[in-house]
Amino acid sequence: MISFERVTKQYDDDITALDDITLTIHPGEFVSITGHSGSGKTTLLKMIWAEENPTSGKVYFGKDEIHRLPRHLIPEHRRRIGSVFQDYRLLPHKNVFENVAFMLEVSGRSDEDIMHDVPYALDLVNLVGKEHRYPHQLSAGEQQRLAIARAIIHQPQVLLADEPTGNLDPATADEIIAIFKKLNELGTTVILTTHSKQIVDSLARRVITLNQGRIIHDDIKGSYRVGSTMATPAPKKKQVSQQQTIEHANHNKNSSV
Repeated sequence: MISFERVTKQYDDDITALDDITLTIHPGEFVSITGHSGSGKTTLLKMIWAEENPTSGKVYFGKDEIHRLPRHLIPEHRRRIGSVFQDYRLLPHKNVFENVAFMLEVSGRSDEDIMHDVPYALDLVNLVGKEHRYPHQLSAGEQQRLAIARAIIHQPQVLLADEPTGNLDPATADEIIAIFKKLNELGTTVILTTHSKQIVDSLARRVITLNQGRIIHDDIKGSYRVGSTMATPAPKKKQVSQQQTIEHANHNKNSSV
């Protein structure tokens, strides 16, 4: 579904955000992307979203080379993709129902579609009964769930989630990840960037680790690890038996006579 072919992204200040990236993400996968801040995680998502262009290489969504799409087709491309961010990006003066409905209104969907699809999306993220609340009346976890509902209302093929649990406590973060897992089980490809070892290890799904813009690990059922090499255990000290100690002491005693 999504493929990067030797993709490099450099900025004018000689910063290399991505360095010769080649990877394929298949339909229905749940992929975690990890790495230190500045390792290239967000830039990789922006390539898929058509927000950044590669300096060299190609990025494909299906058969479409994303960065050769005409400008007027970019909105259509983005409707195939849902995006969730750490800062929620909600409309403060619209209630929960209106926040989600707005995503359909701007694409010209009918009132009938809105009345059918919005409740379904709110049910998926466990916000039924809170349709008339405004963002400031919601907890941080509820705000993030609302952001997810907005992202999935077009029933996208792919969901991009950029550090979506970074501002949440562990229990609330687990609730958000449970929603992503449910969406993945329904067929949505999920691409998650995160610093959370707990989340990555609990998922036990594919893990791509970036370091300085390069892929250093790509594990089908991986765990959280950051850095170019895994830590190696310290060498074990040689154990000396009690008999060896006595013999050594007697040897020293005899030598001194």
